Amino acid sequence: MTWNKEPLPYKDTQRHHIIFNRYLWTASEDLKKLRNTKELIVPLKIPVHKDLHRVIEQVPVPDHHMIKRINSEFYPARNDPLQTVRNLQESVQLAIDNPYTSELAIAMGHLIIRSLEIQVPYLERGMVND
Repeated sequence: MTWNKEPLPYKDTQRHHIIFNRYLWTASEDLKKLRNTKELIVPLKIPVHKDLHRVIEQVPVPDHHMIKRINSEFYPARNDPLQTVRNLQESVQLAIDNPYTSELAIAMGHLIIRSLEIQVPYLERGMVND
């Protein structure tokens, strides 16, 4: 699915990028690559989508070294956004565990994992399957 071209499957849904906000997460090609992962873009029921964004303003952005480590470990689960989120959390944890990761990057990594964790109940409640 290309997020800006394909029609949404149902009229009462909005396209949700699990990695958001667009402005910050498109600042580099590495960030954009992760944000635009097909399995991390899901149709959500509009009220659930709005509720999610009231709770989470954005997913924190990792530094250059951290995103490289995350991308090198990350594998999406084909057509399974929830498993893909779990895989992403594991990839972030592996990046955190790297001996060269700075204290600030470690803290940011934990915030990324938490922001993904907070989204899961909204995804479970609001995702529309094709």
